[in-house]
Amino acid sequence: MKHLIERFRRYTTRLRTLRHNAADITRNALLSAHELDEIRCYARSLPRSLLQFDHVTAHPQSGDIASVYRGRGYEFDENRKYQPGDEQRLINQRLYARSGELFTRLFIEEHRPHLFILLDRRAAMRFGTRHQIKVKAAATIAACYAYQAQAMNIPVAGVMLNEQPDWLAGNDSGLHRLLEALTAPCPPPADSQPNPDLLSILRESAERIPAGSFVLLLSDFHDLAPDTAASILSRLNSKSTVHAYQIMDPSELRLPADGDYYLAMNDMAAPFRVSAGDSSLHNRYHNRMTTIQNALLQCFRLQGIPCKTCLTTETLQSCLEFDHGRQSTGT
Repeated sequence: MKHLIERFRRYTTRLRTLRHNAADITRNALLSAHELDEIRCYARSLPRSLLQFDHVTAHPQSGDIASVYRGRGYEFDENRKYQPGDEQRLINQRLYARSGELFTRLFIEEHRPHLFILLDRRAAMRFGTRHQIKVKAAATIAACYAYQAQAMNIPVAGVMLNEQPDWLAGNDSGLHRLLEALTAPCPPPADSQPNPDLLSILRESAERIPAGSFVLLLSDFHDLAPDTAASILSRLNSKSTVHAYQIMDPSELRLPADGDYYLAMNDMAAPFRVSAGDSSLHNRYHNRMTTIQNALLQCFRLQGIPCKTCLTTETLQSCLEFDHGRQSTGT
């Protein structure tokens, strides 16, 4: 059964579906200007913020979120002995009057955190049997978060996982550049094109992302092994607020129930026939996928990371309507 699941996943990276608009998916942006406008309006109409910052920020840019930096600010932190070069206006005169020693008042500086988006656009995400391909669903969620960040004056950075990772800086043009990158067309990748390993990108992200960021993970996580991913997810969540969305197509969770179909791969002598009438095979596949899903969601849960499984048939509203304080399967 594990062998069948792996073949099915590999097959879906090349499967031509959604035939009525396959050419549009290949040539045009994943989200049109009209769709982006609708997402922006929806993001700004939400009664709550999608972005939560549970850690003090280490970003150097001034803002209104508590940071790791000490100096000028509004929230008093501590007194320390006066050092040459300290501003005289920060000397604690009352403490000097009582002790006869000079102390400087330190405050927590308010700095501006970043939204960091990791969007998986690799081969396995360019698949869908109904309504939309997985990467479009992921891009829709990412755009909603990005527009909320824009309304809150929060810079947006990220990495797009294509054949080569595309790292995007959170500068003044960050949102425009990111929207272009996450909505870029997704033609079927060539067999010879490599795919970056998700675990290595997560490891590099943990090194690059300053503490206090909000990290949004969007992927099907098909190549993320829970036993090896636990430590890096824990490390990422220890200094940043991390939320994850697993994007899946319904056919990946349960094999299609109608008709017979074939899975064909270049390394197979003949296509592998799957019959809709083979209820035993369908049940074994579904049970195995359920086991895999439970292990993955349990991995996120144990690291304190909210994760929801969203299907390509769900609306944006449905995907966002869950309690970020707990896990949900979304199925």
